[in-house]
Amino acid sequence: RETTTLGFLVAFRPGLVSPTLSAQMAATFARHAPGRILLNVVIGGEAHEQRAFGDHLDKDGRYARADEFLEVVRGLWDGQTVTLNGEYINVEEASLAMPPNPVPPLYFGGSSQAAGPVAARHADVYLTWGEPPAAVAEKIDWIKKLAADQGRQVRFGVRLHVITRDTAGEAWSQADKLVAALDEDTVRNAQAGLGRSESEGQKRMLALHESHR
Repeated sequence: RETTTLGFLVAFRPGLVSPTLSAQMAATFARHAPGRILLNVVIGGEAHEQRAFGDHLDKDGRYARADEFLEVVRGLWDGQTVTLNGEYINVEEASLAMPPNPVPPLYFGGSSQAAGPVAARHADVYLTWGEPPAAVAEKIDWIKKLAADQGRQVRFGVRLHVITRDTAGEAWSQADKLVAALDEDTVRNAQAGLGRSESEGQKRMLALHESHR
């Protein structure tokens, strides 16, 4: 079967691949499927996971590198010849023979203080997990202000896991079944693992858990 409208939200990891190569790869995809690639910027929430990729920067360093990386990528997509001698990224006279049109939108999530300025400078869509409405509103206001300081506007999205059934009762019944399949040790170990997370967003999710399964 063929589809002409389905979009693909693809993980985009700054620093693990050259920004020039990353920009080329995205541009190639966009040329073959215009308007259908969306890129989700993944900074990396856990140091041990990043080390598996050969990345030994701390979280603040990863955000600083992403800032430089996305500066190069954005410039290339805009048709510029880019030279950057940064702290983390060094490229000289990089360019794309065929910049993408339209440019793939960048999705970006991050709740730490280091995340906000990077999102404000580069993101098209800022993503947050499903938190209480007041907390989501606070994050949106935070990013809006930072983006306005850059002369930019950012759209917003909320990431949620949804169980759908014909009725609310059936949906809750399915949710209960999923939770009931987990024993207490499994839940406890999962929460302990999440409690060691470096991700500010994950910490905010864990705070909502309390003692509930």
